[in-house]
Amino acid sequence: MSLKILIIDDEEEICLTLTEYFEYYGYECRYLCSSGSIEKMLQQYKADVILLDLKMPEWDGFEVIDSLNLSERNIPYIVISGHASISDTVKVMKLGAMNLYPKPVDMDTLLTEIRGLEQKRELKSKGETAHTLPAESYEKILTQNPLMIRVIQMAKDVAGTNAGVLIRGESGTGKELIAVAIHTNSSSKEGPFVKVNCAALMDTLLESEIFGHEKGAFTGAVNRKIGLFEQASGGTLFLDEIGDMSIETQAKMLRILQDKKYTRLGGTTVFKSNCRILAATNKNLEENIHSGRFREDLYYRLSAVTLNLPPLRKRPEDLAILIRYFIRRFNSEYNKNVCDFSEDVWELVYKHSWPGNVRELKNFVQRMVIFTNGKVAEADLLPEQYKTYSIDDIRESSELYDDLLGDAVRKAILDALIVNGGAKGKTAEALGIDRKTLYNRMKKFGLS
Repeated sequence: MSLKILIIDDEEEICLTLTEYFEYYGYECRYLCSSGSIEKMLQQYKADVILLDLKMPEWDGFEVIDSLNLSERNIPYIVISGHASISDTVKVMKLGAMNLYPKPVDMDTLLTEIRGLEQKRELKSKGETAHTLPAESYEKILTQNPLMIRVIQMAKDVAGTNAGVLIRGESGTGKELIAVAIHTNSSSKEGPFVKVNCAALMDTLLESEIFGHEKGAFTGAVNRKIGLFEQASGGTLFLDEIGDMSIETQAKMLRILQDKKYTRLGGTTVFKSNCRILAATNKNLEENIHSGRFREDLYYRLSAVTLNLPPLRKRPEDLAILIRYFIRRFNSEYNKNVCDFSEDVWELVYKHSWPGNVRELKNFVQRMVIFTNGKVAEADLLPEQYKTYSIDDIRESSELYDDLLGDAVRKAILDALIVNGGAKGKTAEALGIDRKTLYNRMKKFGLS
């Protein structure tokens, strides 16, 4: 059974556009354009999710959230607004909104969000949760992000197979957590989970670590060494940063994956490989293949299934839940009683791009908790790098924002034109803009 969507917006044309769009994809929709009947509608129509305009002439979106106790009712809601400030975004996310999107909203983005929520509900009906798999392996993977939820579901699906898995994502996105979760839910879970960072060792040392060596195999090899393949027997070997492995070592790794056999360095005894291989990288392997730095045949051996972890900047709805998790964790560790961040700190949290991803966020919260003596962490405790942004950072962020915004605006106009049968007047009304602005934007984005 598909989700029931309640749309609350004072502009009926926008309500109709959203209704027609989601009904096309099989969702049931109702909409309201006046505040007087919201409570009655919620009693009669058991909405699974609410799309709520933040700024309306008759009433304020914050008042709706507060008066209806949406969080206590456990009704997920997504906020859309044409005039949301950074402080509004911070406030909305702290109140428990799934996300906030600017108008004109990208329909496909909203659809992805709704489908992610639908998947969470389906998993919950089976006694599972969308943001976690078994507690012992997924307790730290906290998310409400549709892309991340999809990754977790794929990890669960592939865990019980012997398929090769390549986990891709920027540094700090949680690649090792996903690898551990796959191992913990696999048929090899009783065996060891062994990790090697391919970027941390020189070629000879890396081969010695992975394959082991015999005494005298090379200068300094004074004793026999058991390699990680042997240590991982019956379990999982996790090759982190596989993109940094040399071509020579890649060739040996390929032979092992093909033949399921290997020898120690300097040895002749053949050992049988009896472990599952998981690999991870933050590199563009396709680019490395093109430049001759990575073997294409090894790539296909490792990546029967590829899991792409989104960076934290693509998971704004997760910032609040991750921060609260880390606050609780570090309160316990350091015997502190921090309850929240100040508004200034929250504003920075949503402005910052978090290039170090969840790892950077964890370190940020740890510092704030350590140096906070009261219940609220204030902005004067911020490290210097978070207080100022260089001109280059601002320019880069602005250019990226402009690109993303341009794509979203073009898609919104195109969707509105389709829904309204190409009628410019109705399209302009649906988007909340005048005809002249619509014509200018259509010309700009090649839609005229």
